[in-house]
Amino acid sequence: LSINSTDGSISGTPVQSDVGNCVLAFKANDGTTDSVLQSINLSVNNINDRPIVSGTWSGSINEDSPYACSLSVSDDDVDTINWVLDGTHNCSFLSVDLASGNVSGTPLQANVGNCNLAIRASDSIGSSVYTQNIQVININDDPIITSLCASSVRWVKTPG
Repeated sequence: LSINSTDGSISGTPVQSDVGNCVLAFKANDGTTDSVLQSINLSVNNINDRPIVSGTWSGSINEDSPYACSLSVSDDDVDTINWVLDGTHNCSFLSVDLASGNVSGTPLQANVGNCNLAIRASDSIGSSVYTQNIQVININDDPIITSLCASSVRWVKTPG
């Protein structure tokens, strides 16, 4: 809190660490004499803050390479966090562990290109979404030979 020395107004915005009761004591001075000490009892109520999701994610993944990432969440209220894939998520090869927020998957040839990872962390009051654009890089696959020939040949001698 701060006091405006010109008009005596008190202002401020409490944060999570200010939750609880406190006493604000103050007095005025006219340049010569102090006033009697005054006090105000303040109660700062907790407001549930939404969880904040963060992570360090590489913007690109090689095709056929397993990938894993752990997202973290901070919640000043220490609520139970629920993890879900958000509606904008379209990286079909990735899955999220709904208990921990861990993300894993292995992109295949069909996943080459760009997709959007979107994971929502929510508590009882609010939520936040972690999004990351991911590029799956094509890796040259070894060629596969497929024979169109029969696997066995039967030779028949014709009279003649």
